[in-house]
Amino acid sequence: ITACQEAGIEVIGITDHYRVEESVGLVQAARAAGLFAFSGFEAVAKDGVHFLCLFDPDKDDFLERFIGECGVHDTKAASPTGSLDSIELLAQAKRWGAMCVAAHVAAEGGLLKKLNGQPRVNAWKSPDLLACALAGPISDAPENIRSILENKDAEHKRNRPVAVINASDVNSPGDLKKDGASCFIKMSTVSIEALRQAFLDPESRIRL
Repeated sequence: ITACQEAGIEVIGITDHYRVEESVGLVQAARAAGLFAFSGFEAVAKDGVHFLCLFDPDKDDFLERFIGECGVHDTKAASPTGSLDSIELLAQAKRWGAMCVAAHVAAEGGLLKKLNGQPRVNAWKSPDLLACALAGPISDAPENIRSILENKDAEHKRNRPVAVINASDVNSPGDLKKDGASCFIKMSTVSIEALRQAFLDPESRIRL
């Protein structure tokens, strides 16, 4: 929390793999210190793709139920895989009122690395996918997926591009100083709806 404050971080998302109990203390402490903390969890879809599922604070008491709806009932397992594939999970998250971000999209477990062919096209072009997380600038992304992120690849081209944000894992205070750990998102007030609006207009509302 101190490192966040020193780095000028005002908003954080706290997501563990299909579990929330161990994060409650951090969420409460962050909010008490004046940070806005989205609670949530990291979901691993049936097809192996990782998503960050973020929720407004008024959904805190429902997160365990949402995890159960993903087909995960043993929260002690180290990194369980859910029963919903990527498209199903994105649709379910929309019903929950959550925002799903395709995590570390170019790395292991990332949508553009884990999936290939038509399954990747279908997941990437899902209207429920609004944002993905990348470890740095798009120009540094692997060449084979850079054109997809730029919305220039014909097969993956969308009417509205997927917003790219920097939201790498922060496992220690020092990680906040790494490139790709945070970015600027313009919001009048902080909420899931405000995130959605920003992701729909990334050109004017997001700076990596």
